[in-house]
Amino acid sequence: HVANAYPSQLSSYELRIAALGRALITKPQLLMMEDITYRLSEKEMEKMIQTLRVVSGHGDLTMVYFSDNDEHGQLTDRTIWMTYGKIREDIK
Repeated sequence: HVANAYPSQLSSYELRIAALGRALITKPQLLMMEDITYRLSEKEMEKMIQTLRVVSGHGDLTMVYFSDNDEHGQLTDRTIWMTYGKIREDIK
């Protein structure tokens, strides 16, 4: 149903998946995202996290994810906690 839909007809999740697809089409080496799971349902959040895991496993791509959600640190290879622009903890 989404192939011919206008942006106003898409859910928040579908808009984010489309944006991720647009960002990946050029095969970037660096992908920066800000809280891509914000205000998604639990089911949509799981689907998004699974999608990001699949994407991160292909090619030479570094993903930088900005979030204030402590739980997202569990999803990464490395987590850097910052306060007012200064590194307070670096977990590898």
